[in-house]
Amino acid sequence: MNRNWPHWNRLAPQTRSTDIETGLRAKVHDPLWLLSRQWQLAEFRGADAGTPVDVTVETERDPITSIHLHGDGEAGAAESVPYDGGPLEPLIEREAVLTAENAPSGRLAAEAGGQFRRLLASMSYGEFDVDDFPAEFHLEAPDEAMESADRRYFRVMDGRALDGRAIYLALAEACPNLAAVTDDSVDADPWQGVITEELPLPTGKSADGNFEAAALAYARWYRSLYDEPNRETGTAWRPTRLEYDATVMTGAGDTAGAFEVSAYQGGRLDRDDFVPSSSPATSMEAGDSSSPQAGSEAGDSGATDIETTTAVDAGWPTQVNFPGMPNRRWWEFADASLAFTDLSADGVGLATVMILDYAVEFGADWFQVPIEVPVGSYVRVTDCTVTDTFGIELSAGPIEDEWRCFRASLPGHDEPGLLVPPTLGSVDSGDPVEEVVFGRDEMANLVFGLERVVEGPAGAPVDRTEFLVPGLEVATVHMADDPDREYVTFENPGEDSLDIDGHFVRAVFADEATAGGDTGNDSSVSETTTAVYTFDDTCIEPGGSVTLFTGTAPTTGDLGAGLSAPVWRDADALDVYALETDDETSTATDHGDLGPVDGRLVTRKLLQSPDADGAYRLATAVPPYWFPFTMDYDPANPPTLQDPDATYRLRQALLLDADTLDAPLSEIPRPLGKILNPEPSTMPAWDDDDESFDPDADPFWLYEEEVTRSGVAVTRGYHLARWSDGTQFLWSGRRATNGGGELASGLRFDVLEEPE
Repeated sequence: MNRNWPHWNRLAPQTRSTDIETGLRAKVHDPLWLLSRQWQLAEFRGADAGTPVDVTVETERDPITSIHLHGDGEAGAAESVPYDGGPLEPLIEREAVLTAENAPSGRLAAEAGGQFRRLLASMSYGEFDVDDFPAEFHLEAPDEAMESADRRYFRVMDGRALDGRAIYLALAEACPNLAAVTDDSVDADPWQGVITEELPLPTGKSADGNFEAAALAYARWYRSLYDEPNRETGTAWRPTRLEYDATVMTGAGDTAGAFEVSAYQGGRLDRDDFVPSSSPATSMEAGDSSSPQAGSEAGDSGATDIETTTAVDAGWPTQVNFPGMPNRRWWEFADASLAFTDLSADGVGLATVMILDYAVEFGADWFQVPIEVPVGSYVRVTDCTVTDTFGIELSAGPIEDEWRCFRASLPGHDEPGLLVPPTLGSVDSGDPVEEVVFGRDEMANLVFGLERVVEGPAGAPVDRTEFLVPGLEVATVHMADDPDREYVTFENPGEDSLDIDGHFVRAVFADEATAGGDTGNDSSVSETTTAVYTFDDTCIEPGGSVTLFTGTAPTTGDLGAGLSAPVWRDADALDVYALETDDETSTATDHGDLGPVDGRLVTRKLLQSPDADGAYRLATAVPPYWFPFTMDYDPANPPTLQDPDATYRLRQALLLDADTLDAPLSEIPRPLGKILNPEPSTMPAWDDDDESFDPDADPFWLYEEEVTRSGVAVTRGYHLARWSDGTQFLWSGRRATNGGGELASGLRFDVLEEPE
C-alpha cells in the first residue's frame, strides 16, 4: 500500500451531552497539558504569513438611470422613464389620489379648499369667506349611505367649505396647459388662452396678477401634495397578480444592466427583491443608445448623472466579528459580553451551528474594509490590493464559488458587483383605508373576496362587517283571519335613515297555466298583484321599524292599510316597489290595480302557509360584502385534451338575491373600494382580440394561482417617509400578505328550512 498519500490527523474530544459549558471551561489538571494544547493549536508551527494592514479597492459605480413600471393595462408605462432620485418604494407603489378620476375624500377636498383661500390671502388678492364663492365650488355631502362619523362630518362641512377638487378642475378647464406648466415639463405661459369665465373667482371679482400667482401656486401644491403617477411614468400595480412589477436599469452602453422587481407585494424593498434580469429585451432596453446619455439635455435635467464613475478607496482592514464573539486566541481573556452558554450544539439550528463554527475556528480569517458608495448605484470591484505586515502586495480576486448572498452578475458584462438600491429605512403608515381578503370556500366551490374595509366619503376607513347600508327588510309577516290582527313589520338594519316615501306594498299571487289541455305537460307561471298600501312621508330611522296592519292600526305609531279582508295567508309573495326612481334600468310595467308604474323592486319576501312543512330556499343569504369569483380559462389558451393544464382565471361574479328573485342588477351589492373595482386603465384586456379592458362587458379577474389555500389579504393605505435629503414623500400604496386560511360563506343551494 502506498503510504505517501497526504493525510491529516485531528485530535478532537467527543461528548454525548449537548451542553458545551463544561468544555468551554478548559480545566487544566496537569501543567504539561498546556504544552499539548499549544501543539494541538499549532502554536509551535511557524508560518511566513503576514497580517493585512492596508487594502486599496478600486470600484466602478453605475448609477440607476431609469425605471420601467410594468403595470397591467394601459396604465402600465410603455417605456422607461429617467430616474430623478428619491426612494423606490413611492415610485413603484404610488397611485392617483387627488388627480384620480374618482373624487377624493371630503376631508381632502375641504383641506384643499382651505389651502386655496389661504393662498389668495397670502398673495394679497384678498380674504374671502366660503359664501363669497359661487355655490358650484362649495363642498356638498355625497348622495350615498354613510356611517355616523361621516354623517357628522358632512353635517358640519356641507356648504361651509370650498371643494378643492372643484377649484382645481375649474383651473384646469380654464388653463389648457396648466398641468404641463405645474409639472415643469414645458416652459410656457399658463395663462395664455385662458378662459376667464371658467376661473374659480369670488363673486363679483376679476382675475389679476395676484390671483394668477395664487392659482398657479395652488395648482402646484395640489399636484405635488401626494406622490402620484402620470401618463408617462405609469403604474406598477398588477390587479390580476395582486403585486407590483418593475425594472430598474443601471449604467449605459457596455456597462448597462437591469434588475427586475417582480412579485413585490409592497411594504419595504429588500435586497433580495432585485433580481438581475436575464431577458434579452430588458438588456437591450437598458443599453439602448436612445436612452439619455451623460451630458445630454435629459441627463442634465435629472438628479442622477448616468455616467459611470471610478473611485479608489484605501483603508485599514479589521477583523469581522459580532457581539458576544470570543477573542481569536484561545487563552486570551474575553470580556463579559461573551455568552457561549446561550448557544447549544444539538445541531437543530443550522444557522446557530454555523455561527458557533465561525466563532471558534474561522474568526481570525476574515477582514473587512468599509467603503462609502453612493445610494442608488451598482458598484463593481475592479481591483483589490492587499498589503501585509511584511510589505508584500497581493491582488485579491473574486471568489469563484457560484454560491453568493449579495453579489449579482449581469449578463451585459462579466464584472460582478453589489446593487445599493435607494430604499427607505422606515415608513410611517396609517391604518388601512381598504382591506380585501381573498380565500377559498371549498364547501361552496368558490373563491370569495371579502371587502372588509373601504374608504368612507370623509376619508376614514369604514368597517363593512359592522356598517350596514340602509335598506328595507321584511322582518315579520303575521298571518291571521282578522285583518286587524294581520300585520307586516318592516325594518331598516342600516346605520342611516331610510326614506320610503312613494314606496308601495303589494301582494303577489302565482297562477299556473297549463298549455295543451288537461293532458299537456307544458306549464307556465304568471303573477297577479294586488295593491295593499302606499307609504306617504315615511322615514325609518337607523335600526328602526314600522308595522303595517292589513286592517286598522291599533296605535298611532303603526300604519293601517284599511282593508276588510286578510291578504297574506293566500299570497305567495310580498313586494315593495318604489314609485319614483332615477334608475335607468327600471321600466314602466303593469302592477295590477296601480296600472303602469315607472318603478323598481325594492324587496320581495316569499311567503309560506302556516301549515307548510318547510320553507324552500333557492339559495342561502351571504353578507353583502362577500363577492364570489368563478373559474374560467384564458380565451387565448383554452384547455384541451392534450394540454389540460391551461391557465385558469377567476372572474368576479354577482350573487343574485334568492329571496327577491326579481331585483334588477343595479340593486345587487357591488364592491365599493378600488381593490375589487380597479380603474379600467389598470386592467388588461380579457381577450387578446380586444384592444383594452371594457368594464361594461368584462368583470374584474385575476389569475387562479394567486389565491392559494391560505388566501391572500390586500390592503390600501397612506404612507409618509422622509428621504436622506429631508424631502418628504406622501403616497397611497398597497400591501399583499398571507390570508387567514379557508373561508366559510355558508352558501348553499336548494335548501329546505324549518318554517317561520
